Amino acid sequence: MSDGFLSCTLNGGDGPSVPQEAPEKTVKKRGPYRVRGITRARREAEKARADARRDRLKRAAELVVGGMGLMAAAREMGVSKGGLRSALIAAGHYEFNRRRRGRLPESAISESTKYNRQYQEKYPERRAAHKAVERAKKTGVISRQNCEDCGSEKAEAHHPDYSHPLLVEWLCHRCHMTRHRRSAA
Repeated sequence: MSDGFLSCTLNGGDGPSVPQEAPEKTVKKRGPYRVRGITRARREAEKARADARRDRLKRAAELVVGGMGLMAAAREMGVSKGGLRSALIAAGHYEFNRRRRGRLPESAISESTKYNRQYQEKYPERRAAHKAVERAKKTGVISRQNCEDCGSEKAEAHHPDYSHPLLVEWLCHRCHMTRHRRSAA
């Protein structure tokens, strides 16, 4: 008989093989609290985290509108700068220009930023010279040197004449301020 080997292996060798039924598959049913693999507790925890983040963003936006800087408010409340900016935009505190960049209303701009803008408007040639030095340092045209007066490694670019933006003297902060005081007197 040709199926003797099979009968031997399937039934322990006592007669012809008897087909056996496949075991039933156990299907795990989802409980009443499971939806898409997320438990109710996890869903509630995520909702609580989202609510807490929304509250932090709202408080940070109030700080910015109250006069605090964007980065300072974001750090203090533990939110990202981009998220805070998006919250301000959604709340209507940002105005858009044609390039779609957000602009804060004048009441929300810090005093130091206002001073910097006034300085830039008052001395455009100085601003252009500073930008030219920054671009030249970035592209490798010039490199930072040690202080010409005291030899300190932390040196700043001093412009004796703003009409020649790349002709600079490298001075540390102390020597730089001393040079400005001497030239003003």
